[in-house]
Amino acid sequence: MKITFISLIEDVSIPGLRFLSAFIKQKGHESEIIMLPRSYSEGLNDSVSFLYPYPDIVLKQLVEKCSQSDLIGISLMSCHFDNAVYITRYLRKRLSCPIIWGGIHPTIRPLECLDHADMVCVGESELSLDMLMERMSNGESWKSISVQGILRQGEKNDQFLPGPILEDLEKLPLPDYDLEDQFLLYEKNRIVQLDKNLLVRCLYGSYVTTLSRGCPYACTYCCNNALNKIYKRKLPIRHRLVKDIIEELEMAKRSILGLREIIITDDAFFAQTQERIEEFSEEYKRKVDLPLKVLTTPVTFTLSKARALVKAGLCATAVGIQSASLRIRALYNRSDTLEQVLAVGDVVSQVAEETKKKIDIRYDFILDNPWENEEDLKDSIRFVLKLKKPFSLMLFSLTFYPETVLYKKARQEGIIWDDLNQVYRKSQLAPNRSYFNALLALAGLGMSKFLVERLLNTHISKKHLVGSLYFLVSLYTLKKELRSVIVKGFLRGDFQWVYTAFLIFLGRIKQKFVSMRHTELVRFKGKAGEIQ
Repeated sequence: MKITFISLIEDVSIPGLRFLSAFIKQKGHESEIIMLPRSYSEGLNDSVSFLYPYPDIVLKQLVEKCSQSDLIGISLMSCHFDNAVYITRYLRKRLSCPIIWGGIHPTIRPLECLDHADMVCVGESELSLDMLMERMSNGESWKSISVQGILRQGEKNDQFLPGPILEDLEKLPLPDYDLEDQFLLYEKNRIVQLDKNLLVRCLYGSYVTTLSRGCPYACTYCCNNALNKIYKRKLPIRHRLVKDIIEELEMAKRSILGLREIIITDDAFFAQTQERIEEFSEEYKRKVDLPLKVLTTPVTFTLSKARALVKAGLCATAVGIQSASLRIRALYNRSDTLEQVLAVGDVVSQVAEETKKKIDIRYDFILDNPWENEEDLKDSIRFVLKLKKPFSLMLFSLTFYPETVLYKKARQEGIIWDDLNQVYRKSQLAPNRSYFNALLALAGLGMSKFLVERLLNTHISKKHLVGSLYFLVSLYTLKKELRSVIVKGFLRGDFQWVYTAFLIFLGRIKQKFVSMRHTELVRFKGKAGEIQ
């Protein structure tokens, strides 16, 4: 039996879907993946791509690719809802095979999704999807098959059970990188077969993967918050075997030409034990030995763990602060303290000095919080001025993911009343243009403390300064990116890399102008899937 997975994410790494595809193949089924990122075909950036429907030329190719499929699976987050509806309607009119939706949005909003898809997968998909496909391959109609974790149209039961989770991640095979069965929406709106050269081009020298599932925290804005409610328990943190992880990374190093770094996207990589961190570090250094980037949390980022990982190749980490206002941090249910956040910078500085290696550190903030006032924002800006340099900031716009604690609060208080336009069609990557948002960005880009404090306390009308501040943000950003390209290249002595990275840098500038010109393209409007 053959399933075609369709990914709407602006990325070709998609580790979750690649693990699922590999699992299905391991069970004896056929699987192919079609990736539909818009940035490669139309120059749209991540923050707006999901707002535009796919043109007919793309959808016609999609129909052709799916014509031999027994089942079509569409993987989506909330921001992809419109395009998922649009694609599903198009495919349904031309193909007879059933369409199943999976991913975080169908998991937390299954009944809504059943208005459009034939089936939805709720929770982790591996075991549920395997059971469904096994029974379909034995001749049963999907319309009569009952599987835990999968809901069918006409079966709108509020008392459904989510799919069983993989308690033991040893059962996961290596992620599916069989490029013969994978296709990509690329230049000139063509869906082409993914090959090694194209994969390298799209990965930009980075291999992205996950080593575990689950998160030890319960932040009120996070989808993990909603997942725990669906499963009626806090999901356990499950780790893959170190030998399996290293085998995967060795495979990536062998097969991806020009691979320059490994990025691990686990929610809390440092939450592992010291023994496991040391085991991983030793094997990674011996068999992979590439620059390594991971996420961390202030509570778990210890000196001993950092030392072990830096010896292995750790060159960058990212820390979620979200806000430096104690009031807002309580609203987010952040368990760490600001002192612990500052201590991360101290540990990084100490290990960097001991090893004579540069370690980049990024701090993440959430902006556009309707409960945040001017003093809360000033607290965050003043805190940034205390962070040990060098560092960078990543600024997100607060998105109310459905069924989270924060979403329900916003609903109850009348802040959210239109999910489609206020949640699904909102990008977390595009914070509002405001005075304090710009000032926070400038504090992170290296503007002098003196100037930031003067602007923070100015009595001039802040409304009239917003445009000027964002002009400065653009200048500081371009300067920092260009300097990073040149410095990294010369430090490595790799002038070919300097040239390639400089071309990528110019491409990013071009992309900004291209995406600005796309403001006149058709956009979704009205009901889900409708376009202007």
